[in-house]
Order: sequence, then structure tokens, then C-alpha cells
Amino acid sequence: MVMAKALDANSVKNGLELIILIDRSSSIDPKDFKLGIDFIKFLLAEFGVRNGNNTTGTRAAVLTFGNNVDIVFNLDDKTIIGPQAASRALDNIQPNGGGTAMQQAIMSVFTFLPPLRQKAKKALFMITDGEPNIGEEEDTLFFADELKNKEDYEIFTVGIGKGINRQLLSKLASEPLISHVFILENYAQLRSMMDVINDKSNRRKKFQTIFLKLPMKTVQMNVSSL
Repeated sequence: MVMAKALDANSVKNGLELIILIDRSSSIDPKDFKLGIDFIKFLLAEFGVRNGNNTTGTRAAVLTFGNNVDIVFNLDDKTIIGPQAASRALDNIQPNGGGTAMQQAIMSVFTFLPPLRQKAKKALFMITDGEPNIGEEEDTLFFADELKNKEDYEIFTVGIGKGINRQLLSKLASEPLISHVFILENYAQLRSMMDVINDKSNRRKKFQTIFLKLPMKTVQMNVSSL
């Protein structure tokens, strides 16, 4: 799966720290929230998550945000011994209402995580359906820039629905935007994205293409067949 040049087979070989932030605010329908959880499960299965003190492979942390930020599981959680264990942990969370504390979610990457492996790549996915209404946009962008420029994170944003702040999600994400910003009309398109990425019948094709709309232009997201 090619979402960006840095996230490839070598990322897993050398170590990948995968941080996923998912919006669980009141505007999300429970069925749509489950699709978001299914997408996270898909990502963790693709990268072969195994948490703990391992020096190689993928470790993952999943955090939810509404009014506050909660940890589902962290990078050093040794009970996450594989994708199935991660899936069981994800099945326990539900949307809990409230606002969209995006600034606090970004800040939690600095404060909630254990020490990271020095040679591992770092990737952050944010999945949201709404514009932040808790915290300041300027501060949200500041902390995202700190993650990208000083902490060497690669940031991907997945915006879903009509209520999102597209410009903000574009500013939060890493460059190039073509492979880091995904704008979907609804949560059901997450399932379509997974189906395309996981389409074994297209092994002979180098790339599948999904067209996603961003402000003033159409962005083409390239996804390689597996």
C-alpha cells in the first residue's frame, strides 16, 4: 500500500510508530463511527501491528477525541500482540458525544506517548467529520508543525462529510497533499477505499486511482495494488 513514500515495506522493517486519532464527537452516527473503526483495523492489519518493546515492525497507538482525548491503547501496551488483539480493543469503544477537541488531540501526541524508537519512522493519521470547536486553530497548526518539522512525523488527515474544515486539514497534513489529505463525502467511502486498496484482482496494475475533492481543485489519491 502506498500512501506516501515513507510508508512502505522498509518502514515496517526499520520500525514504524503509527499514531491514529479518531473523532468520536456527537455529530458522528454510530454506524459511521464503526466504519471509521473498521478502517483503523484495516490499517493495523496492513502494517502488522505488535506493541511492546520490540525494536522492529509496527507499534500503534489509538486515541479518540471528543470533548477530551482518551487512549484506547498505547505503543507500549504489551497486550496488543497482533492485529486481532488490536481489533478486540477497538471493539470496546463507542462514540461518546461532545465537541471536537482537535487541538488537544494533536497535543496528546507530545504528552500521552511513551518514548519512541529512535530509528523508527513516525506516522500520524487523523480521522474526523467535523470542524474543531474546542481549542484554537492557530495552536492546532502550531503543534502540528512541531510534529512535522521537529519531531519528524508524517501526518495524514482523513476528512469525512460536509462539515469539515478542508483548508485546516490541508494545513495539518504533510506534503505532498496528493498523498496525505483524503476528503470523503461520507464514512461509507472509507469502505470503498479499503476495497480498492485490498483488491487482489488488480495485482498487475501498478496503481489504482481514487479522485477526491479538495478546495478549488480535485486531488488524485494513488493507491498501489497489494
